[in-house]
Amino acid sequence: MTHTHRIAALAVAALIGLAAVPAQASDETCTKEPQTAWRTMADVTASLAAQGLEVREVEIEGSCYEAYVRDKDGRRTKLYLDPMTLATVRSEKKS
Repeated sequence: MTHTHRIAALAVAALIGLAAVPAQASDETCTKEPQTAWRTMADVTASLAAQGLEVREVEIEGSCYEAYVRDKDGRRTKLYLDPMTLATVRSEKKS
């Protein structure tokens, strides 16, 4: 293998590795339970509203519920919730 071929092969390998990073970042493991056992999206909305949050959207992301909310000051946050307990697994503040 020539030097040029090695560099090209390394560049391809690096690009493949970098392509996997975004997928891993959003791949929280919240539960191993089947979706049929999860709390409902209505439960998610009610729980977050009871905490004083305005729920904009709730969706399923992998093994988590992903909720887009605003607090009383209008700050946006994305929450990853355990679908069995509705506990927050991770949160990301949005600008």
